[in-house]
Amino acid sequence: MVKKTVLELGGSDPYIILADADIAASVRTCAASRLINGGQSCTAAKRFIVVESIWEHVEARFVTEMQAARMGDPLAEETAIGPLARHDLRDDLHQQVQASIAKGAYCLLGGTIPEGAFYWLAAQELEAGCCFVNTFVRSDPRLPFGGIKASGYRRELSHYGIKEFVNIKIVYVQ
Repeated sequence: MVKKTVLELGGSDPYIILADADIAASVRTCAASRLINGGQSCTAAKRFIVVESIWEHVEARFVTEMQAARMGDPLAEETAIGPLARHDLRDDLHQQVQASIAKGAYCLLGGTIPEGAFYWLAAQELEAGCCFVNTFVRSDPRLPFGGIKASGYRRELSHYGIKEFVNIKIVYVQ
């Protein structure tokens, strides 16, 4: 018998900032969302889509916000960025960043390996299971939650999530 499952395998949902947004508030929220759980949460913002007319302003504010984020002991209250679990994970992440730069990406902050198992990362594209505009992605029992492609399949929460675990039986009588 095959059992139904819902797998959350790490999302890559976009954070979108439109031209009419409060840029300062949006960027503060954007940076906070990127750093949720030290940047290692499936709901942490990873891809940023910004209307071209405000891009440079948003980019400058985002770099400032990220520069202010303190890297250090994850148990310290002032720490916003804790280390990765292992050095090899940090090294793999660094190789991904370097490969992205080699393909045309540009690095605004960091890009070098600091002491310990620390790093940053951002990617771009808009294919996602969840898409929140002018705020960060979060789960809510009223909304279906889950990924697409390699980040998971099916949904949890909301009436869609309940239906994932229900077998539908048809009985037709004539």
